[in-house]
Amino acid sequence: MVLKKVALGLGILLASTSPIKNNINYEKQKELIEMYKNLPLKYNENTSQEIKNFINNARKNIGVDYKWEGRLTKRLPGLDCLGEIFIPYAETFGGSWRDFSYNPSEIIEKEQLGTPVQGLDGVLKEDIDFSKFKEGDIIYFLSDNKIKDKPLAEIDNQKYWPWHTAIFSNENRYKIIEASHSKGEVVERDIFEILKENRTKGIFVTRMNPQEEP
Repeated sequence: MVLKKVALGLGILLASTSPIKNNINYEKQKELIEMYKNLPLKYNENTSQEIKNFINNARKNIGVDYKWEGRLTKRLPGLDCLGEIFIPYAETFGGSWRDFSYNPSEIIEKEQLGTPVQGLDGVLKEDIDFSKFKEGDIIYFLSDNKIKDKPLAEIDNQKYWPWHTAIFSNENRYKIIEASHSKGEVVERDIFEILKENRTKGIFVTRMNPQEEP
């Protein structure tokens, strides 16, 4: 009964929120986290079995040490944020982590991890429409700090480069799975913990078709 009341309250708040630029308000969404944090961590009923398997394979790595360029091999132990996407993908859909490009811009251009999600394909964090996320989405967190790769977005004449990646793992509670440098290991946590960081300026999201391979 308690969960039903919480879910009902969440639905009312989502319906009544006055969004920024027709999106769910970022600050309001953080408040909703407190309302539904006790809801069960379950998949959306529309999530395909392939994507569920992908997320479950990623979830198996929770607790693995973060290591730059880590690929769970003797030479490259541990996992970094891309490794925590490549390895579960290969386990789920076949192939090898070696099949993927190293630079995020090439991964996106070659559609190795799906295609850009309209409305989330380069958006500032205060303008995110959280209702557009689906389980299994690949999130590139953007910064205005230049790196040795092409920018993934340009908004109001400002270019943005990726500084981190994660898997969107749960629509019910807005969770992500990531190999976190700050935590020192693979974790599953609220997306807002990264969005609130000063260096995170926005996101770029791609979505996989289970029939596609890298």
